[in-house]
Amino acid sequence: MSSAPDTPQTRVYDALLTLVMCPEMQLLIDEGNVVRYDVEDLKQPKKTGVSDADVPELILVDSGITCNPFDSTSTSDVKFNFDLMISTGDMRWKEVVAQVNWILLCQLHQWRTLLAAIEWKGRTFVKNVKPTSIVVGETNRARSTGLEGWTTIWTFLFDCKIPISDFTISEG
Repeated sequence: MSSAPDTPQTRVYDALLTLVMCPEMQLLIDEGNVVRYDVEDLKQPKKTGVSDADVPELILVDSGITCNPFDSTSTSDVKFNFDLMISTGDMRWKEVVAQVNWILLCQLHQWRTLLAAIEWKGRTFVKNVKPTSIVVGETNRARSTGLEGWTTIWTFLFDCKIPISDFTISEG
């Protein structure tokens, strides 16, 4: 199987995952518990059994795009949306959820350093990033890999401006 194509959206995904998995987050979430839907060897992320080593778990998924292809005569307005779900496997709220939410809030203040610097075809295109929804509750069984306990779900919206001339089916 060939590697995934390079697109503005995949670059945003990679940069968001890098921002989220800062050293402080890595102390809470083992790299092996980061479920990536962009890797070639992923077959089925659902767990058949859960051990203490399986939690907490982080899943980052694409949750849609909105686009105004002709926002101006030269640019398209593209909004990439991603859901970040962290399942704790634990009903003790302070153990992970409170820490994760604080780390994410702190990391969002660093977004301009990493996310605004993303380039496509030699130009930056991310103009703003914001969490549009932050939900804490019990695990959503439909989206998790089978873990129970508290889950925090952050929905991020990336506001991007991409020159119309950059909309070609070739890598950046």
